[in-house]
Amino acid sequence: MGKLNMEAIQAAKAKLERQGGSGVAFDKLVNGKNVRRILWPKGNRDLCYTEGYIHYGLGDEGRDSIVCRKTFDSHERCPVCEYIAQLQRSKDKGDKKLADAIKPRKRVYFNVIDRDSDNDAGDELKILGVGLTVQKQIVAIMCDPDYGDITDPTDGRDITIKRTGQGLNTEYSVLPKPTSTMASETLSPEELEEQMADLDALWNIPSIEDAEKLVYGEDGDDDYEPRNSSGNARNAQDTDEYDDMELDELKELCKQRGIQLPDKITKLKLIALLTQDDDDGEDTSSVKSAIASALSRRRK
Repeated sequence: MGKLNMEAIQAAKAKLERQGGSGVAFDKLVNGKNVRRILWPKGNRDLCYTEGYIHYGLGDEGRDSIVCRKTFDSHERCPVCEYIAQLQRSKDKGDKKLADAIKPRKRVYFNVIDRDSDNDAGDELKILGVGLTVQKQIVAIMCDPDYGDITDPTDGRDITIKRTGQGLNTEYSVLPKPTSTMASETLSPEELEEQMADLDALWNIPSIEDAEKLVYGEDGDDDYEPRNSSGNARNAQDTDEYDDMELDELKELCKQRGIQLPDKITKLKLIALLTQDDDDGEDTSSVKSAIASALSRRRK
């Protein structure tokens, strides 16, 4: 007879909480017009949204993200923020680019009804995640007395979020519908609220250990440190080239140079090893000693 694995069920619980706790899907705005109905605060909350900060671009391939530990308390220790501060002090262009890529970015979540959904079952509730630009426009509409309470279940208003462009050139504009409508003709306000996600549960604050693993790798060894930590000059062109290479390409380059690969391989570790190898006449043991010393000081 099988036995319930408590660690596994706790992990499943955490995953469900990160998804909103009620199975509500995340929304995705497309280019063009996106019509949504923002729903009122769930339970005893004062606001119909929740906001926090996320570090993107982490992990072996730069595809992982993690909630900043300073989201609810600026005095909390966040290893990612500490790492960013060290990168920003570097004179290396690659370090500064990486610092900008992983700096905390504001994310705001709303419970919404997707008016564009073709769900035959009726109104489809989703979690809409937006940045500061869209949040400001939505809040401005909410504060405009001409539109009233746009989240009201009977007299509220839908909004149209228009998205144009791609990547860094993406722009958003938000406009309220001219007339008020019911939030739903098939579900009562009580049924809608029951289906709403617990937005606060989305902010799954990581442990210090988990945050460190995304920055330094699974083993947390002391043979890795951001480029330039030992004070040696780097060829900025070379480091930029390393940043643009794939993980397999970096591994092959290390093998060609006779550089021993670490047990836990990450892209950032390989870049660090390659840039160390680029130092002219620098003794490897002294470099590792300087790195270990810097890590020791930072973790105290």
